[in-house]
Amino acid sequence: MASSLGLAIQTYHDTSLPQLPFMQQRHEDLLIGMARAANGNFYFIQSIDEASEVFSIELDSLRAVVGQNLVVTLELPQGVNLVDTLSLAKVSQNDAGATVISLGELYEGEDKLLGLSLELPAAAVGEFPVMTLHYTADVVQDGLIQSVSGTVEVVAKVGTVEEAALAASSTITFELSHLTIAKAKETALDLAEQGQHSQAEGLLRSLIQDLKAKGLNENFEIAEEIEQLEYFAGRIAQRALGNAGRKELRDQSYQTLNRNRSDLAGRGVETGDEVYTMPTVTEVGTGVELSCVREGGKLRIKVMSESYDAAKNVQFPRAIRAEGARYVVEGLELSSDGSFYRVRGAITRLAKPGEADVFVAPQQFRARGGGKASTGPASAADLPTTDTVGDGILVQCVKDGSKLRARVVADGYEPDWNMRFPRSVREEGMLYVVDEVKTAPDGKSYIACGVVKRFVQPVLTK
Repeated sequence: MASSLGLAIQTYHDTSLPQLPFMQQRHEDLLIGMARAANGNFYFIQSIDEASEVFSIELDSLRAVVGQNLVVTLELPQGVNLVDTLSLAKVSQNDAGATVISLGELYEGEDKLLGLSLELPAAAVGEFPVMTLHYTADVVQDGLIQSVSGTVEVVAKVGTVEEAALAASSTITFELSHLTIAKAKETALDLAEQGQHSQAEGLLRSLIQDLKAKGLNENFEIAEEIEQLEYFAGRIAQRALGNAGRKELRDQSYQTLNRNRSDLAGRGVETGDEVYTMPTVTEVGTGVELSCVREGGKLRIKVMSESYDAAKNVQFPRAIRAEGARYVVEGLELSSDGSFYRVRGAITRLAKPGEADVFVAPQQFRARGGGKASTGPASAADLPTTDTVGDGILVQCVKDGSKLRARVVADGYEPDWNMRFPRSVREEGMLYVVDEVKTAPDGKSYIACGVVKRFVQPVLTK
């Protein structure tokens, strides 16, 4: 069966070119919209090395397509209501008022997951009809594309809490948990961007407690997701999610809700800020040495010390993971099923004498010099002008509600942080170049320092 290759790739890297106003927009939102509209895929790629892996995944997918245009129609009985869909599938209603979900392509060896949140009425013990599910798809049969269809009756067995616990399928529980986590990440990000940071943090922390209460933290993949949720909840609470964190959340949510592949879940992990400020040691001593490596867009922790199984993964705090970093912990203990390790005791970073230490200070927060806070003339018209950024920092004035804010639009800085900037020269949409930008004492905003110039974009002639 023929299949189109639709890719929307978001890269994240440093560049010496200035970011102009249109470059400050949320690239990933546009690209995700393009990917969904064209039944393509979206990837957040942080390095050139990851690009080849992504194209390999896409080419494998092309060869594995066994069906297209999978459409599911839900026929719900009286009293049953659809609350939400744990998927990125297109949801609509037909002329009869039934919910229609377009799930796109089917891949060989890959289950198509669809999680539904339903509101059910109280029911007596016994069987309860939940829905009638109708499906249609175009599949390859005997070398020809043929349309297939069918109907499935979904029936729930109503019983006691104890019976429900015994009847629960571990496979379904894990798959549903992954979808629930992905949906929570998407919702939390939307809440944070609406200024509802407390609600976003609360949503993630509530989910963490629920996963732990169900004992799902004994599964390594769920344990890794819990570390991600802890990290993002903390960053959102501090108003410090940043551009890279936003991209991570979008990518992780998108991949899980769109495809059922373990190599795509949990991708796009950036270096944690806290690795730069954690205590260091110069030798392993009686501890256990660990190393952080990147595997397919994920940062994994591996055991380096002898007497431990190097093939096992290690559950480790997300905030201090950094590719290439080495750590020393007091000890490791096996999970209840013996499939992975957990860290025990204090964690320090290993920096051996004579070896280059690249984790001395976070690059994005380094001060460029010792300049004083910028002051401005009576108006923007009185500013000196420049048509080059040079060694300066590009700043833009944007409307934030009823206020005019100054924001950095250069790589290596947080684009959502407010800035101490002369009010007399603020004009919506105007670009400026300042000598340097410092992090304010609160650690959550910037201070413009040195001379402020109005940036005039050069006119290109043929």
